[in-house]
This record gives sequence, structure tokens and C-alpha cells, in this order.
Amino acid sequence: MADRFLPEERQAFLDINFVERYEKFALARQFPEEMEQFEAIYKPAKVKELIESMGYTVTYNGREKFFRFSIAKDEATGLEAFLTIDVRYGKVELIWYVHKNDQPYAGTVLLSVARRLISLDYRIPYPDVRSYEELREVLEENISLYLEFFEALKKYQ
Repeated sequence: MADRFLPEERQAFLDINFVERYEKFALARQFPEEMEQFEAIYKPAKVKELIESMGYTVTYNGREKFFRFSIAKDEATGLEAFLTIDVRYGKVELIWYVHKNDQPYAGTVLLSVARRLISLDYRIPYPDVRSYEELREVLEENISLYLEFFEALKKYQ
């Protein structure tokens, strides 16, 4: 994942007004004094089960402690959208990435999008969760936003 976006990747983020939408969402989900609540109940098997209940096939990398799953595939363009998350501390680190014809094509840690589009000093915090219900809400919102990005990106292929 390079320091700069591909022109079509950059434009897709702009097309969906990503920074403003993600920032509003992430800032509304800041619970630093309550982070231990999720950390105390965190179980990788439970997170995997939650993602699978949303209709996705998920893999868990036990060594690096992240979950990975495909959320969309477009045969016409050869694009496939993946989401990787790490949630063990109650902060939801999200990484969106896209393969084109089974090769890495685009993507980034969502935390860095605003920095790369606006300024290196611009930071949006990770959303926090205190329960599995909140994790589901964060995932649903981010998957919805990511699918909009994916549709916008497909227009530039």
C-alpha cells in the first residue's frame, strides 16, 4: 500500500465523500474510558461467528490476530473487495483493499485515508466498541460505505 492513491482510487473516495462520512461515524464511537469492556469479552471465535452470521466467509490469522473476508466481487472488471479487521482491544482497525484479476490493486488502512487525501496531520481515530452488538454495527456501517467505494471504483475501470 503506497503513500499515494491510484488516481481512480482517490477519485472514488472523493466521489462518496468518504472522509466526512467516516470521520462523523468514527468520532461518534469514541469510548476510551470503556475500552476494557470489549477487551474483557473478546474471543476470536465469537468475532468469526459474528462475521459469518452476516453472510461472509472469514479467515482468522492467529499469528497476526486479524480477520479477513471478501465482501464483493465483480467479474466484468476483475475487481474483488476485501476487508481486514483487528478488534481485540476494542478499537476497530479496518483495512480495505481491492484485488484486480487476483493481484493487489488498491487499498489502505482507513485511518490513513484522510491523511493521504487532506494532510499528513489530519487524523481520524478508530471507532471503539464495547460489545459484540456494537461491533456488528461498526462492521455493517463500514461494509456499506466500502460497497459504495467499490461501486465508485468500478466506474473508473
